[in-house]
Amino acid sequence: MTSKARPNVVLIGFMGAGKTSVGKALAARLDMPYLDTDEMVEARAGRSVAEVFRDEGEAGFRRREREAVREAAAKRGWVVSVGGGAVLDSENLEALKASGVLVYLRAPLEALLARVGGDPSRPLLAEKDPRELLEARRRVYEAAADLVVDGEGLEVEAVAAKVVEGLEGLGLLEAGVREVRVELGPSSYSVWVGAGILEEAEGYLPPLPGAEAATVITHPELAELFYPALQGALARAGLRPRLLTFPSGEERKSVAEAEALWREMARTGHHRKDPVVALGGGVVTDLAGFVAATYHRGVPLVNFPTTLLAQVDAAIGGKTGVNLPEGKNLVGAFWQPRAVVSDVRCLASLPEREFRSGLAEVVKAGFVADPGLLGLLRAEAARVLKREEGLMVRVVARAAAAKARVVAMDERESGRRAILNYGHTLAHALEAHASFRGLSHGEAVAIGMVFAAHLAQACGIAGVTLAQRHVEVLEALGLPTSAPLPPLEELYPFLERDKKYQEGLRFVLLARPGEPVVVSGIARPALEEALEATRARL
Repeated sequence: MTSKARPNVVLIGFMGAGKTSVGKALAARLDMPYLDTDEMVEARAGRSVAEVFRDEGEAGFRRREREAVREAAAKRGWVVSVGGGAVLDSENLEALKASGVLVYLRAPLEALLARVGGDPSRPLLAEKDPRELLEARRRVYEAAADLVVDGEGLEVEAVAAKVVEGLEGLGLLEAGVREVRVELGPSSYSVWVGAGILEEAEGYLPPLPGAEAATVITHPELAELFYPALQGALARAGLRPRLLTFPSGEERKSVAEAEALWREMARTGHHRKDPVVALGGGVVTDLAGFVAATYHRGVPLVNFPTTLLAQVDAAIGGKTGVNLPEGKNLVGAFWQPRAVVSDVRCLASLPEREFRSGLAEVVKAGFVADPGLLGLLRAEAARVLKREEGLMVRVVARAAAAKARVVAMDERESGRRAILNYGHTLAHALEAHASFRGLSHGEAVAIGMVFAAHLAQACGIAGVTLAQRHVEVLEALGLPTSAPLPPLEELYPFLERDKKYQEGLRFVLLARPGEPVVVSGIARPALEEALEATRARL
């Protein structure tokens, strides 16, 4: 694999942490080029960093540093060391997060002071208390990092090896197949993300002791596209594949369809240790998951999601269910899969509108749990819309990891997991109001997130820039940010049916990206103000 296929590996940390020496050793180990933003500043200024501080002050140095960071972040497949204060600038941090993986080299203050104390090339140490400086920066480093590495007492090469081990363990190093872990104790499982992995699926199946056959549940049109590859992989894994199909459409996610599948599984002899394999989008994973949770009181489930929405959301987390005439997903069960295998090559089969709709769930994951993902989407929007496989592996893996972290905190949606419904309160109301005709689910979620940002502002929770940030990211991806919304009086009955309703309406709002809060008791004037701000002018 060439370095161009890899994300950057960006080393952050306090002065004296060894970013330059470790960075060079790491670049050699990974066969990647190396650059240091402080060295870039010095080369362009023709002076040392200390001299730039002396002649231009800290403001002048930060301006030069920002230019160097912007250039470094535009590269791919480099090891990059940045100055200790670089990530305090939000523009720098967003650009670096979008470019790759951030590694915080952590060391005790006493060790850092022993290395840099009295060094005339460190001008900030002469102006500020290093203890206060480190404490202020430490919180930023830990919040920003994808990986934290403690190197105290280790030689440079040993620290570099520790970084490589950490990157490999997190699946963040290569642009090929990535593993995301959903940590749920005995029910933990892996989400595998890659391009072309459906054809070699036997390598990603979990242990299935005692299994003899596998029942694949999908739509007829998806079976034509993807079943031959999966059939071969299951056979190579020693499982007799059986294919069951049901017609596509949300209305098919029903108790009657589940019964038809149960009866066919009984007729063909599906045993308790045999897995159900869901091959498809959210309707398939919801229905097949419910069938797996209930047949023989629970049989193994493996998800092979083929849509973007399913790969980043529906196939992960164990929520399964069917609809009733009275509402969506009113009957269901929590039933975790044994594994999720997401082949981004399947996304090429999606109609353009469906693909863009799936991106709304990716944006949601960024706003509630991974603000750095927003920078990646904004910077690489054109390539995302082209569905470039290497980039989509990164996008899907990051969005899946964001959901996995939330699910690990709240498997059965008793509290924290509610944040995954960001933008969905208004979205579900809009869908139901229109009898599920008109806006797609993703389009409704996009509008719902913009509404939620305006509502956060109207409630005094967020500043004026939050809604604009939503508009910038969503419009870059071709998603709507306003609509001719109906009056609040028409929407209110549907808002009251939201599953977060608890002695009044509750909304997931953001104080800022990455800081969601669940708010209740919102006055009608604030709802009216947010609706008006989101309403399209005809």
